[in-house]
Amino acid sequence: MDSPTARHQVELLKQSFLRLRGWDKSPDIYADLIRDLKAMPEYRSQPEWADVKPTNEWNPKEAASETEGKFEAPQKWYLVKPESFNEKGEIKEPQKSSKRPGMSAKRVTSNWGMNFVNKMVNGGHENGVDNGVQKNGYPTDSGNGKSSTEEVEEL
Repeated sequence: MDSPTARHQVELLKQSFLRLRGWDKSPDIYADLIRDLKAMPEYRSQPEWADVKPTNEWNPKEAASETEGKFEAPQKWYLVKPESFNEKGEIKEPQKSSKRPGMSAKRVTSNWGMNFVNKMVNGGHENGVDNGVQKNGYPTDSGNGKSSTEEVEEL
């Protein structure tokens, strides 16, 4: 972890200590942690570590920061996949689709069932006429130039 990030984590730990007005575990754990961090070769020569005091010098009566390490609820919540973020960590804009909504979903059933019914009921004739009889069961022409549906409507 780079030095500024580690230093920021120590500041967050201190803010937690100030908000709780003490430690939630043994103070020795935190004292050892800070001492070990300050002794690490990556951090001991860095200027941001010069002002880090040992935990026994932290004052629990000191006021905690109003902003540092405090959770602030977001205005909008999102459930997104990691690949939905751009290089800056922002959510990518959704791509506009030329299709109508819902048209991209695959149909649950296929036409095989409809083709099967067509073959069973109509003998597989695509034009809907079989031996002069329409799919509705009426003859195509009764000889007077009218279709059977026109004759039925006249009645």
